[in-house]
Parts: sequence; C-alpha cells; structure tokens
Amino acid sequence: MMTMMTMMTMVTMMTTTMMQMQMMMQRMMQMQMQMMMMMMMMMMMMMMMMMMMMMMMMMMMMMMMMMMIFYKHFEQFPKPVLLSYVWSRTFITSVSWMYNRLCD
Repeated sequence: MMTMMTMMTMVTMMTTTMMQMQMMMQRMMQMQMQMMMMMMMMMMMMMMMMMMMMMMMMMMMMMMMMMMIFYKHFEQFPKPVLLSYVWSRTFITSVSWMYNRLCD
C-alpha cells in the first residue's frame, strides 16, 4: 500500500517536471543555442532525479531490513504503527529534500 502511494507520488512529480520542461522548451524555441543548453540541463536533472529515486528506494529497503532485524527490541510497540511511522518519516524527509534540491 505505502509503496504504491510513494510510486504514485513519484510518478506525479515526474509528470509535473515534464510539463515544466515542455513549457521551458516552448519558451526557448527561438533561441537555438540556449535551447541546446536547456536540453543538457534537463537531461542532467532527469539523471539526478532517477539517481535520487534509486537512492530513496535503496534507503527504504534498508530501513525495512533494519526494522525486521531490530523488531525484537520493539516488542512493546504494535508492528504496523512502527512500520508506518518509519515509512512516513522516510517519505516526508525524502520529498522535502528533493523539493529543496529543485528549489536550489
């Protein structure tokens, strides 16, 4: 469920970035040189985004593994609550970090 949510949000983010890129491209159409530069920049951005996505996924996997390993120590907590908390934390931090990166 949570994985689906994250996937959906990521997809939406990607689509929004695509839209912005298209708009930029339309603006830059008359200036060929700048357009080339923009293309390069966009490619870089996309690469970075992909890398970030991969990193996030890896981090989440790691977190899950850690939770499974350390679950013995968290016997007093109900498991779903704990896992959901971890998921939400990681997701929120990742999204905020990505947003900051984009704003820069």
